[in-house]
Amino acid sequence: MSSLAQSGVGPHFWTAERATRLLVVLNLPVLIICAVVTSVSGPEQVDPLLPILGAVVIGVLQLRHSLAEARGTRPKYGALTFLVLALAVYLPLPWFGWSWAGMQVYVIVSAPMALPRRFGLVLSTLSLLSLPLQGDGWTTLQHDEFGLFLYQATRGALTYAIAAGALYAVTRLLRLVEQLQAARVGLAQLAIGRERLRVSRDLHDLLGQSLSAVALKGELAARLLLADPDTARAEIESLTEVARGALRGVREVTSDQHRVSLRSEVDSARALLSAAGIEAMIEVDLPELSAGLEDVLGWAVREGATNVLRHSTADTCEIRAARRAGLVYLEMLNNGAEGPVGAGTGLAGLTARARALSGSVLAEAVRGGRFRLLVEVPEEVR
Repeated sequence: MSSLAQSGVGPHFWTAERATRLLVVLNLPVLIICAVVTSVSGPEQVDPLLPILGAVVIGVLQLRHSLAEARGTRPKYGALTFLVLALAVYLPLPWFGWSWAGMQVYVIVSAPMALPRRFGLVLSTLSLLSLPLQGDGWTTLQHDEFGLFLYQATRGALTYAIAAGALYAVTRLLRLVEQLQAARVGLAQLAIGRERLRVSRDLHDLLGQSLSAVALKGELAARLLLADPDTARAEIESLTEVARGALRGVREVTSDQHRVSLRSEVDSARALLSAAGIEAMIEVDLPELSAGLEDVLGWAVREGATNVLRHSTADTCEIRAARRAGLVYLEMLNNGAEGPVGAGTGLAGLTARARALSGSVLAEAVRGGRFRLLVEVPEEVR
């Protein structure tokens, strides 16, 4: 079995050692009863140690078959080990007597485990059908006691079928438990991957604009330091506040508490674009947005403003947001676009946010060297 004990998922996990112990415990009753009864009450010419030795051989082979079934595989040399098990059950039967007949349970349950499934099931069925003719069954049928024969045959077949079915069902249950644990490991790994992706995406989107603002304000303060010290000092103080805000944002992102506001992001974009000498023309009319829509559109403004600063020589940027035809949309259009449109990490993260609300993101170059970012999300989020 797979080493789920090393996964650390949950306080309880299945291991091959636990499965082995359970299968040993489940197989012991029939083995012990048949071996002890045969040793005690069997024919005098039979050495009492032989039934015990036969029970050990049968138990080891059955355990081998059961563990392979629990792993969802076929035991190596399964046909050979099944043949040895069948010989250990049937060869001593004429000498050991009726008390050894219970061992046939292991032939019935091992056949579909060790042999090809269909062939094994056929062999198990034939073994069950042969049970009524063993012992006194044939004599009863010869004396025309059909009713008694039918009763004994039905009772014996049901007893063996239930015992073999229980052993097989427990083995299959172990396999299902193994698959369940593997699924738990997979879900845990998926959850970890999603959380890492969220943190990575949020940090990229958060720090992209903040670091751009820090660089912009630092350059501006350096240029004004001699010509206008007061303005330079104000820019440095503003830069410090931006850095502190970025630090707060990082802490909130790591604890999944960071929320953005469309209005605050628009105001921040306006100030940042103006500081870069870009004229911002803003028309945003979206009162009473849900938290999900507010979050997506706020990140869209942040990502769009960052791209304008990083990837263009724009001097104008339009930001429009409104409702239309059951959709909430936000559009950013700037001139001075440089190079082809690329699907970077920021746009990929924004697209993932929009798709989570059944929305879409369009980023394209348009005529006149302009760049357009359009985010559309259904107002009634499904």
